[in-house]
Amino acid sequence: MEIVTHAQLRRLVEAGTSPAVSIFMPTHRQGRDVRQDPVRLKNLLREAEDRIVAKGIRPEEGRRMLEEARKLLDDGDFWMHNDEGLALFIGKDFFTGYKLPVPPEELVHVNDRFEIKPLLPMLEGKMFYVLAVSKNDARLLECTPHGCHIVRLPEDVSLSVKEAVPNEDEHQTHLMRHSSAAAGPNAAGSYHGQVVDIQASEHEDQMFYFRQLDEGVRRVMSDPDAPVVLAGVDSVTPFYRRASQLKHIVEESIEGNPEHVANERLHQQALEQVQQIWHKELNGLQEQFGNAIAHQRASNEIEDILPAAASGRVGILFVSPRATYYGKFDSEKLAVMPADQDDVDAEDLVDRATMHALMTGAQLVVVEPDQVPGNKEVGAIYRY
Repeated sequence: MEIVTHAQLRRLVEAGTSPAVSIFMPTHRQGRDVRQDPVRLKNLLREAEDRIVAKGIRPEEGRRMLEEARKLLDDGDFWMHNDEGLALFIGKDFFTGYKLPVPPEELVHVNDRFEIKPLLPMLEGKMFYVLAVSKNDARLLECTPHGCHIVRLPEDVSLSVKEAVPNEDEHQTHLMRHSSAAAGPNAAGSYHGQVVDIQASEHEDQMFYFRQLDEGVRRVMSDPDAPVVLAGVDSVTPFYRRASQLKHIVEESIEGNPEHVANERLHQQALEQVQQIWHKELNGLQEQFGNAIAHQRASNEIEDILPAAASGRVGILFVSPRATYYGKFDSEKLAVMPADQDDVDAEDLVDRATMHALMTGAQLVVVEPDQVPGNKEVGAIYRY
C-alpha cells in the first residue's frame, strides 16, 4: 500500500462519489491482537454494508462494492505485515488502502465523498527524500516524519561508476603500467602529465555517472518539489550537486559513506535537517496570515472559510487533524448551518473545507492545534 501524500489525497477527493465508504481502524504489529484485526475489519465491513443499504443501494450491489475489501480477511500475509493503522476507501469500481504509521480512531463513514481528515496526521511533516550516493552504490528513500521506504530506480540507470563506465578501471591500470616503467629525469614530467590526464578522465566518468543517476531520480520522484538530503562522503556529494538538476537539495549533507548505513538511521538524520526547514517555512506562513488578517484577507471562522474554500477563494488552509466542527453546508447558497453530530445530515465541516481546498489547488498546511495562526483550530488566507 502507498505512502500518503498530498497527491494521494487529491486522488481520493476526485474519486469519491456516492456511496463512498471510508474505513479506519487501528492495527497491531505483533502479539495476540494481530489475529483479532481481521475480525475487527469483518465487523466494520458489515457495518459499512448496512449503511450502504440505508442509503438506498440494493443489498447485492452493496456486497459487490465490498468484495475486494473482504478478500483481505483471508490474506494472512497482509496481516503479518501490519503497521499502526489501516485506512480503506471503497466506491463503485474503486478500492485503495493505506497502512498507517499512526493509529486512527475506529470509524466507518458512508457519504457522497471519502473522509480524508483522519489521514492528515501523515502530512504534518510533509514528504522528503534521502539520496545515499557513493561511487559504488546509490539508493533513494522516500520519507515522511513517520518512516521511509526505498524507491526503485529505473532499470536503465547505473548505480555505480563502474556500471556507468565499464572501462573505468583502465585508468588506474594505465597509470600503474606507465609509472612502473618510468625512469630517468624525463620520466617524472611525463608521469605528472599522465596523472593529470587520468584524473580528468576519472572526473569526467564520475560526472557522467551522477548526471544519469540524477535523471533517473527525477523520473521516479512523486513530489519533485520535496527537499532532498544527500548522504555521502565529501569527495562525492559536491560533485553530485554540480551534476544535479533537482529543484531542492538541502544545503547540508549527511557526511560519511552511506553504503552500510541503515535506512532508518539515514531517515532520522535527514529528518532533523528538514524539520528546521519546515519550521522556518511555517513561521513565514504564520506571519503571512497575520498580515492578511489585518487587511481582511484571512479568517479563523469555519462559517467564513468553508464557503470561501468551495468557491476557490482559499489560497492557504491551516488545519489541525483534531479540529472538528459538525454542521450542514448548502453548496448552492454557500451557507453553513449548525447541526448536532447525531443529525443524519450533519457532517464534519472542517473535513469538507479540506476537501474543497485540495480540489481548488490551495496549499494545505497540516499543523498541531497550537500552531494554527489566530489560536484557533482552522485558519485560511484568501487569494482575493
